[in-house]
Amino acid sequence: MKVPPIYPHLLAELDRFYDGRAEVRSAEPAQGPRTRSSRAGKELRILLTTFWKYPVAGGLTSYLRALKSGFEKHGHRVDIIHPEGLSAERMPKVKRRLKGEIERVLKERYGRANAHIVSTLQSMLAYEALLGERDLGKYDVLHAQDRFTANALGRLNRAHGKPLFFTPHGFMTQKRVRHNLIPKDSDEAAFFWAIDRNAVEVSDKSIILSETFRPLLMSLGAADSKLETIHTGIEFAVRSDKTDEKRLVISCVSRLGPRKGHKILLEALNLIRSHLDRVRVCIVGDGEMRDELERLSSKLDLRSVYFWGHRDDVENILSKSDIYVLPTISDTLPISVIEAMFAGKAIVTTRVGGIPELIRHQETGLLAEPGDVKQLADCLLRLMQDRDLAKRLGRNAQQYARDHLTADKMASKIEGVYRSVMRPG
Repeated sequence: MKVPPIYPHLLAELDRFYDGRAEVRSAEPAQGPRTRSSRAGKELRILLTTFWKYPVAGGLTSYLRALKSGFEKHGHRVDIIHPEGLSAERMPKVKRRLKGEIERVLKERYGRANAHIVSTLQSMLAYEALLGERDLGKYDVLHAQDRFTANALGRLNRAHGKPLFFTPHGFMTQKRVRHNLIPKDSDEAAFFWAIDRNAVEVSDKSIILSETFRPLLMSLGAADSKLETIHTGIEFAVRSDKTDEKRLVISCVSRLGPRKGHKILLEALNLIRSHLDRVRVCIVGDGEMRDELERLSSKLDLRSVYFWGHRDDVENILSKSDIYVLPTISDTLPISVIEAMFAGKAIVTTRVGGIPELIRHQETGLLAEPGDVKQLADCLLRLMQDRDLAKRLGRNAQQYARDHLTADKMASKIEGVYRSVMRPG
């Protein structure tokens, strides 16, 4: 197996960071002509790539499953390629083989080898090496679901000239620097900014999940006309199992991590504790903060709060709920909010990411500012005391989801973007 060299555009960015102490020693080959036959009305072969584990619990897996299902209902053939899917056995071996060579190049060139950069290059180059063994020429469309596989596909696609699309799903470098996950003005920041820019540059169009991605991708060099916003669509089995009319049920379905705002929720519930006698609050999900959150709930003596851990029956949980709450403080477009919309639940969430594009305050739900305990408590109490409002908001949210957020509609819109850059023939 031929191992690809380190990406020249990433070395060039590191060269600039290190004050031009080294020259770029290789150049990318010229881009070949694009193969743009649209095969209008005919079956498309579509490749979706992800750098992350698949399938696992989470929004990306739900998105990919819904997109694959939607495309297949339209008569297309879809492959999803993820690292373990390439070769669970060979991937670790290739990465180990690459580590020494990457470290050698970086140390000779810059005098140091940043561990984060090394591990990222190991994964990117191993992914590209194994993906390069596949017949990419059989696909009509290549669609990277992250910036890393966009870089890998961008180089491999020089031999095929296929239409290439890019969809970012989460934090890119801008937010990671803002949240101090990557040091500002560091070699890491320069390296990951270059990955972001190249993902945009190699793509014919970027298909974004919400408008919040537009200014970020334009700052990376994307033309506004090359950005298409298509909200996530899902397949959701709506159930109506609410039987206990005496007890009001509030549910929160989310990973128990710092960004999801569960501490804010517990503090908000503490403010309205006198109204919780006939209320059950079900916190569904697991994560690194579970022990801390359970301790806080116990400290606040919130006897109406129950931690249910990971569950595979979200439809059943939502069907028995009256109110859905997601107190997230940093997000893109949470699948759980869309699921609650399909379930027809009154939704309380926050003005972050793409959420306000779907949840319009007092129309399809109630919105609080992220991190504002008092606002979140007020929204919850308002719905607890006004059941008519809660039912109206739930009906409106459900109708909007049925009209705009199905997997079929998402697939139709994305197929339209694919064909918009393909030549009739």
